Order: sequence, then structure tokens, then C-alpha cells
Amino acid sequence: MNNLLSAEWYKLRKNGAYSLICSCIAVMSVLFLTVSYLSTPKIEGYRIGHTAVELYVNSLTLNSFLMKLYLGILAGFFISAEYAAGVLKRTVSVGQGRRQIYLSKLGMFSFGIVLASLIAPLITAAAGGVMSASGLLTGLGHPGNVPAAAYLLRTLGFTVLFAAALASVAAFIAVALADSGKTIGVALLFFLFIDQVLMALAQRYAIFEKVYDLSPFKLLAQTAEFHLNGGDWLTCLFAPMAAIVVFTLLGISVFQAKEIQ
Repeated sequence: MNNLLSAEWYKLRKNGAYSLICSCIAVMSVLFLTVSYLSTPKIEGYRIGHTAVELYVNSLTLNSFLMKLYLGILAGFFISAEYAAGVLKRTVSVGQGRRQIYLSKLGMFSFGIVLASLIAPLITAAAGGVMSASGLLTGLGHPGNVPAAAYLLRTLGFTVLFAAALASVAAFIAVALADSGKTIGVALLFFLFIDQVLMALAQRYAIFEKVYDLSPFKLLAQTAEFHLNGGDWLTCLFAPMAAIVVFTLLGISVFQAKEIQ
């Protein structure tokens, strides 16, 4: 298993698509900060009427949207592409168990998605602190009487958890389709429109309302709220964990039954 993880880590580091994705996220984060600052009227010289926390909260929305885009792209280039390249066939032929192969690939894919998901929030948080200290913002801000540091740690923690949950969904799509082009197309459509589909179904069928309320797609936005009660905390913790378990088992099942050519 250690050898498989080491091999997947090497592939992730050398994957051109992943490097491009991370670079684009960093550039988009800087552009977001620049546009936010330049498009906001100045109230005191160079100062704008935003706090660092407000910029950070807005970056979480941007991060959620970007995540929906690069999940499918990386799944296609990191997982599905190995079917066509014959890498998976060679790995299976040398005696590696399919369960271990899938878990190692899923683990490193999820790790890559988690790292990518932290780029925008961390850049925005760091830049917000610098801009606040430089007098370009009105201050750090107080997110609904919640300490800024506690809010930052909480949202970053949930970002990691939900990124891993969505990565398990993307990995399942990748092994089920076994084609990089199909994976990218289907995953993009799925992650971009699943909210609208579930909301439409929830209006007609009560069961889908419960499914949507517990889905990581809706709960990810809820984690950015300043105040979460005990029930919300538990839901936001256990719903993505359940998604990870369910889609990991589904992925293993599909991968074990898949004919690898």
C-alpha cells in the first residue's frame, strides 16, 4: 500500500493538469482581491468599506464554484486517463489488489483536491490581514461576534472535509465512465447543476427535500455561516463523512467489476 501511495503522490506532483489547476486558483484568488478592492468605492483615502472577514467570506463562495470546475477536470486527467494509457492494466497485472489500487488513487486524488481547495481561502485570509494592517480595509472584522480566528479555523476545517467528500463523488464518476473526456463532461454538468436538480425534485417529492438538506452540495454553503448550532455542527460533520464512505464503497465495487483493457 505504501508503494502505491508513493507512486500516486509522484503522479500527482508530475500531473500537468493539477499544476495548472493550482496556478489558476492562485491567479483567480489574486484577481478576486484586486477586483474587489478596485470596484469598491473608497471611503477614507485608499481605504474601502470592507473588512478582511468580509473578503474571506466572499472567497469561500468563489472557492466553492472553482471546486465544482476542477473536480471533474482532475478526475479525468488523474484517474480516467490511466485506463486509456494502460497504466491501470499494468498495475493490476503485477498482482496489486484492485481495492488497494482504488483506495491509494482515491486517497491521493482527495489529498490533491484538499490542497487545491485551501489555496483561495488561505491567500484571501493572508492578503486580508496584510490589507487590514496597511489601512486598505476597515479592519479584520468580527463575524457575528464569533472570534475571527475561530471562524477561520472552522471554515478551513469544513473546507477540507467537504473537499474530500466531493472528491469521492468525482472519483466514483471517473471509474464508472473510464474515459477522461466523458468524466470531465459529466462531472462538470453534475457538480454545476446538481443543486438545481435536487431543488426542483425537492419541490415535488418530499424525500428529495431531505436528501438535498443532507447533501454536501447544500451543506458546503451552510458551513460559511457565522453561527452554527449543535445540530448544524453534527450535520455538517457527519453528512460529508457518510458521503465519503458511501461513494468510496461504490467506487471500489465498480472498479472491482470493471474490465480493464
